[in-house]
Amino acid sequence: MIKYICKFCGKNFWDHKSNYRKFCSRKCRSNSSKGKHPSSATEFKKGNPPPKTAFKKGEHPSISTEFKKGQTVGPKNTNWKGGRIKTTAGYIRILKPEHPFAMKNGYVFEHRLVMEKYLGRYLTPEEEIHHINGIPSDNRIENLKLFPNHSAHQKFHLK
Repeated sequence: MIKYICKFCGKNFWDHKSNYRKFCSRKCRSNSSKGKHPSSATEFKKGNPPPKTAFKKGEHPSISTEFKKGQTVGPKNTNWKGGRIKTTAGYIRILKPEHPFAMKNGYVFEHRLVMEKYLGRYLTPEEEIHHINGIPSDNRIENLKLFPNHSAHQKFHLK
């Protein structure tokens, strides 16, 4: 039996296998990969600061300018396309890590940005955008229709 310390919750655990384990359970491994913080960990109860893996809102570890072994991401990379990518479904994403509803990688759908600029406010996560002509890359304001939620969007499609 080998004694280890869980990288997520800090608990001691024993393992009879000879390979090195980082987490005491599947739950700790899952929570660690989702970026959650161990609220019940003894370190937090004592008032110690959160682990170094924690990051503030707006900071995304996946879009830092330095990467493994001198590789770079963003404008310093030779494959940089200006922070604009097209998904396999045809939607366009724009790199906006400072956006409050940006994905973990810092991208936001362009049609949501266009509608937000038109309305002068951020869209709520429940609100959905419909492309009138069915082309997901056509993000002109004339081609976009805003729905308050998924249910209203589906009812529109059923008519």
